[in-house]
Formats: sequence, structure tokens, C-alpha cells
Amino acid sequence: MLLLLFRYRWFLLLMLSTSVPMAAFSGPAVQAEDFRVETRIFSDGSDQPVSETLTLFAGGVVYDFPSDDARVTIYAPQDNRIVLLDRERRVRCEMSEDLLLDFSARVRDWAAEHDSQLMRFAAEPRFELKSEPDTGWLRFASRWIRYDVETRPALSVDVANQYRRSSDAFAHLNTLTNPGGLPPFARLAVNRALAEDAAVPAEIRLHIPPQPQFGNQSVDLRSHHHFRGALDGSDQARLEEAARANASFRDVKLREFLKSEE
Repeated sequence: MLLLLFRYRWFLLLMLSTSVPMAAFSGPAVQAEDFRVETRIFSDGSDQPVSETLTLFAGGVVYDFPSDDARVTIYAPQDNRIVLLDRERRVRCEMSEDLLLDFSARVRDWAAEHDSQLMRFAAEPRFELKSEPDTGWLRFASRWIRYDVETRPALSVDVANQYRRSSDAFAHLNTLTNPGGLPPFARLAVNRALAEDAAVPAEIRLHIPPQPQFGNQSVDLRSHHHFRGALDGSDQARLEEAARANASFRDVKLREFLKSEE
């Protein structure tokens, strides 16, 4: 177990020391639909959200704005990169999407040898998929992790595919920036199933039975997602602010970027 933790920390340190500064998005123009998604996350049956996020899809680039955080995440799939912006400290950190995928692959290897059955399952998840066509609900069932997803037809196939790719990227990013958590592969399985049906989530419920790494408490979270197919004036203002920040903030490595969260 100690050897596994050492390996995890070693490749985390390697990733934290990596950044590739680039001033602006340089990829070719992308013909992609613009749309917005408002997400609210709730915990333990509470009616008060623990997190709210606005995600804007504009010109093939994805901008993620948490309401209670100074951080903005920009994902440019055509450029194979993700940029993190800290608006309070005026710093930015950039990494390639390939780096995230490599990190998740290393986490998969680490989790596959873990003492915890939950971690081993999360490394190679196998769900029993149950659907309710009349209601649009899908259940991804297993002994260790369960997702219940209320689905809606996407505004278009393009919207479904854009949302799936961005959700995958953010799941990989969460694995990198929150070491010790579960690998992203269970959520990736949900994202893949939705995209195959050209669907998006209206609500997602996550249940993990009591586990030692969670203080023998169950994990119960639900998220609500509202999609709209047009950006308004306030959205455009946010995009312009993010573009200015991306062009002017000081570049730092991930280790320094995450210092404020330690």
C-alpha cells in the first residue's frame, strides 16, 4: 500500500511541475453550436446547492464559471489544451489534454492494485444498465457505485457530442486537481452512454455505499442541468473577460496555481 501511495505522489509531482505557456487559442475555426448549461449540485437531500456553475460553449471552446470560485476553466479541444485562470491572483496555468489522459491512465493502474474494492471497481467499472424509456431515466447499477440519470434529447447531435467531450475532459481534470479521489472512468461510462443516445442529463444522482475512505459514510449527490441554445449579453461579457484574462495573466505551473487550495 505504501508503495502504491509513493507511486501516486511521484507521478502527481511530475504533473504538477508541468505547464506549456501559450498566449491565445491558435487552432482552426470550429463550426460548432453555441449553447449554455447551468449546473447545480446538491448533497444529502439538501435543497440548498453546494455548488453552482455556468458553462458556456462558444465557437468550439468551453468556458466553465463556478459561481463561488475565482477559478475559470477554459477547454479548447481543437487545440488539445485546458487553461485554468485564477481571477483573484491573476495567474493562469495551461496543460495539454494529453497530459490529463496520461495522468488518468496512471491513476487507473494505481487504483487497479488498491486495497479498496471500490477503487478497483472505479479503475475498470462494469455497470448493469437499466432504462425507463417512458420517463427517460437510466440507471447505471453496481455494488460499488450507482448513477441514476434523468435524460433529455440534446438540442442536436453536435451539442450532445460537445457536452460529452467537455464532461470527459473536466472529469479527467478533477482527477488531477483532487488527488486521492476516485478515478474518472465511472463518470466517463455515463457520458458515453448519453452521447450514444444523443442525450444530455437533466438530473444525475450519484450513490456510493459507506466506505472507509469516506469515513464509513455513504456519498449521495445530485446535480441538476439546464441547457439553453443561445448566449445572451451577460454571457458574451463573461467570454470577453475570460479572453482578456487568458491573454494577460501570469503563467504558473500547476503546483503554484493550486497553492491557494491547500
